[in-house]
Amino acid sequence: MPEDKGGQDKGLFKSVGSGFVSLFGLQIVSRLLTFILNVAIARNVDRTAYGQGAVQLQLVSDAILMLSREGFRDALQRTPAADWHDEGKRARMLRVASLSLPFSLLVAVVVLGTGALSGGTSTSGPEVRVPAVLFALAATVEMAAEPLYIMAHNLLLIRIRVWVEMAALSVRVGVVACSVWLWPQAPLMAFAGGQLAYGATILVCLAAYFSLSKEHGGG
Repeated sequence: MPEDKGGQDKGLFKSVGSGFVSLFGLQIVSRLLTFILNVAIARNVDRTAYGQGAVQLQLVSDAILMLSREGFRDALQRTPAADWHDEGKRARMLRVASLSLPFSLLVAVVVLGTGALSGGTSTSGPEVRVPAVLFALAATVEMAAEPLYIMAHNLLLIRIRVWVEMAALSVRVGVVACSVWLWPQAPLMAFAGGQLAYGATILVCLAAYFSLSKEHGGG
């Protein structure tokens, strides 16, 4: 028994160490992709549109995500890891985590209703209204993946999280860059489309992994 426990601890430390290396790699790739995106956009988008898409509209998404998920994430990520390997307890915690989705919808309505954009710009402006709604929609789509993200965190699936986020970043960069190149007259929609693609990719990838993983309750 002591040897088995020692082997499990060694495997756990190895998995965590490998995960942190992957997280470090994700940070490098993330910054590289962001740099590539910024270079591609700077050649096709004026400064005003870039500021609205990269800062003001992003604030809508960030506000919804921060207000909607931090409480759920902090509480559920502090639960014992062993509880997530018990099907009954895991199901109850996932039901609690799923409450973050309707809560995010409520927050999105409030954020859009108060025109939560900096610089005096309102979400009611005709050129900003639809992109702002799409940014809010992207945040709620990302929140739909929150229970799966929390489960991946508590099961120490660090490499899965890294690959999912890397895929989502790549899709976002591709969508924004292609949209700006094809429709330079609608840069805000390009930013919104990229953000929506990012959230959808996270949701689809995590859902696919847990659906296909027999070890973690899949088929």
